[in-house]
Amino acid sequence: GTSQEVKKDLSLPRSGMSCANTPHNPQKADWPDTFSAVVAGNTLTVERVDASAGWGQDLELRCCGDKAELPEWYSGIKVPALMMMMPHDEKLALYTGDLHDPAKIDEFIRARQLPTVTEFTPQNSDTIFHASHKNLPILALIRNPRDASHRAAEDALRAAATELRGKCIITVSGATENHQKRLTEMLGVEEEHLPAVRMMTINPDGHQQYHAAHKY
Repeated sequence: GTSQEVKKDLSLPRSGMSCANTPHNPQKADWPDTFSAVVAGNTLTVERVDASAGWGQDLELRCCGDKAELPEWYSGIKVPALMMMMPHDEKLALYTGDLHDPAKIDEFIRARQLPTVTEFTPQNSDTIFHASHKNLPILALIRNPRDASHRAAEDALRAAATELRGKCIITVSGATENHQKRLTEMLGVEEEHLPAVRMMTINPDGHQQYHAAHKY
C-alpha cells in the first residue's frame, strides 16, 4: 500500500518470514523509489531508502516463510494445488479433495479459519459466532484456568480437538469477565459448577439466536 511516512510497519501472518526489498507490483520507468524490508518477529518494517519521504504507489512486496518450517509434503506438491495459510495450528494446509467441488473446498476452509481451540475473547467472539452460522455448533468449555483440575479438562479437550475439526467450533472461556459472563448466561452455566462443557447451536427457527442444545 501507500505511506505518508518514510517507514511503515505491517503485521505478517506469522514469525520467521522473509520479505524482498524489490517491489512486486509493476514499476514505471520514472519511479526512483527503492525500499528496505526488515522483518522482526511477525512485524515487517518497510522503509524508503532513496528519499526521506513516503510513497504514493500501491507497493507490494513478496514475502515467504522459512523453508525449514515447511511440511514434508510441500516438496512433492503437484499443481494445480490448493493450499491455505493461517497464523495458527499447522500454519499451512493442503487440500486433497476434488478441486471442482465448491462445497468440499468451503468445508476445508471453514474447518481452518479459526484455531482448533480458540480462547473466547471480546475481540474474537463475533468471529466465533459468525463461523457457527455455517451450520457448525459451538463446543464450549467453561473453566477456571488457575485450577489444576480444570486445566486437566482443558488438556483433554485439546487432545480431542483435532478429531473434531470441521465438525464444531471449539472455544474455552473463563467465567469472571463481562464477556465471559454473557457466554455463561447463554449456556446456562453457573460458576460453582465448573468446569462445564456445553454445545450450542443456532435456533432451528432461523432467527439466528443460540441455545445450549447439550451439556456434559
